[in-house]
Amino acid sequence: IASENLKSFTGMPTPGAAAFIAAIVYTAPYEHDSYAIISVATAALLISAYLMVSTIEFLSIKQLKLSGIKLKGRLFIGIIIALVWKSPSLGLPALSSTYVASGPFLRVRHLLPTWLGGVKSC
Repeated sequence: IASENLKSFTGMPTPGAAAFIAAIVYTAPYEHDSYAIISVATAALLISAYLMVSTIEFLSIKQLKLSGIKLKGRLFIGIIIALVWKSPSLGLPALSSTYVASGPFLRVRHLLPTWLGGVKSC
């Protein structure tokens, strides 16, 4: 890892992928015969595997500073933490899915309108 690349990680880090899969298992801990649930679990495994070997940049959690986050972001983080505390079977997948989606979101952020979190091009 180069010193200039400490703010991001190329490809999804292994702990992020493990948290995503563990949250899915925690949500549905019993054996299911439904093809829908099996399809969702298979898609989650394939998505996490692809994101781990991709060149998509993910933010480093070590560099996260709440002072640089706007009010909407702080409220979103607070809601996710409250959801994890109140209902872990909903909150843990929400938390891990947010991190999994953060890499692809940051990749296409310049294409989105500003009301969806996009940034203006210079």
